[in-house]
Amino acid sequence: MSNNIAYHYTSLDSLYKIVTTKSLLLTDLAGMNDPEEGKYSPEDFLDDLKKERDSFLKDENSIKFFDVIIAELEIRKDEFFKLCKMGKKEPFTLALSDKPDSLQHWERYGNQLKGVCISIDLDRLDDLRSMFPSIFQIRKVLYKSEDISRQILRDIIKTYNMYSEELNKEGKTLDIDTIKKSCCTQFAVQYRSMTYFIKKDFWNEEDEIRVFYDHESWKESERFFKNVNFPEKFVTAAKNVYEATGLEKPEY
Repeated sequence: MSNNIAYHYTSLDSLYKIVTTKSLLLTDLAGMNDPEEGKYSPEDFLDDLKKERDSFLKDENSIKFFDVIIAELEIRKDEFFKLCKMGKKEPFTLALSDKPDSLQHWERYGNQLKGVCISIDLDRLDDLRSMFPSIFQIRKVLYKSEDISRQILRDIIKTYNMYSEELNKEGKTLDIDTIKKSCCTQFAVQYRSMTYFIKKDFWNEEDEIRVFYDHESWKESERFFKNVNFPEKFVTAAKNVYEATGLEKPEY
């Protein structure tokens, strides 16, 4: 049995719907319990990014890399903020917890101790997550400012390592022009990947693991599948993986 188990607290009525439809019931993010949900702004992200300078810096190349990024994002701030907000939709989510028996969860989500707690094997969703990473994600929600900072730092390191690997392969110095051209897009993507997984510190005891489904992006992918002549084997495999989730039957 997998050790990667998360728990979903819900009512008996919801359990009945899940069983009879063989589907997980997702909620529009706008209907979540935190009125500040999704309010982590591009301005917040840029401020938090600047704070990581001393934590990130290691050598001459990394210093130059970080300073170029910050300077460029400041110069092109309007463009960066526009990219951060581009295509931003209200996704559907499923709230899970890593706590198998939490009184707070029973009271808040388990119909005042009259509901149920469903265990879900997250490993069963790995195929879907790997095939459609921008459409379907499973991540822990970040509550504390230090957790948000650590995630931003990991993203910076990941981006820098990508550049460093190319430099080492080709024996070149840091390409400032390439960094300048790509940094707005690169960090806007990183912002968008975080913004749906941040809640106020007030909710931190929930320890939420969030299943994220971007319905609009899937519709765009459907149109893409229809218009591009993919091998039938690939289309069939993608269709089977998606249908197995019970989220929605694809039309292609």
